[in-house]
Amino acid sequence: MTARRTYPTPPTRAEIEDWNAARQQARAAGTPGPLLPEDWDLAHADLSGVDLSGLDLTGAYLRKADLRGADLSGAVLIDADMGWADLRGADLRGADLRDAYLCGALRA
Repeated sequence: MTARRTYPTPPTRAEIEDWNAARQQARAAGTPGPLLPEDWDLAHADLSGVDLSGLDLTGAYLRKADLRGADLSGAVLIDADMGWADLRGADLRGADLRDAYLCGALRA
């Protein structure tokens, strides 16, 4: 019998808020805080208002993600797929967007 293959799952809003709170607490204490869990599927994820500043999201698949008001300042988004992501109000200052796919992304 073959083992069942597990796939990344989209995080719930509660999981995102818990992760964001832990990250904020760690940053206030002067430590980098937790990385995004590898088993999270970020496509279509509700990341609105989440602090993703300074994270290395190289190659991240954020297609159609809700990033309204998210802090992406200083984030590394090289080769990230952000097609059709909602970036309205997102802080992208200093973010490295080299070769990022932004077709259809909303930005206002």
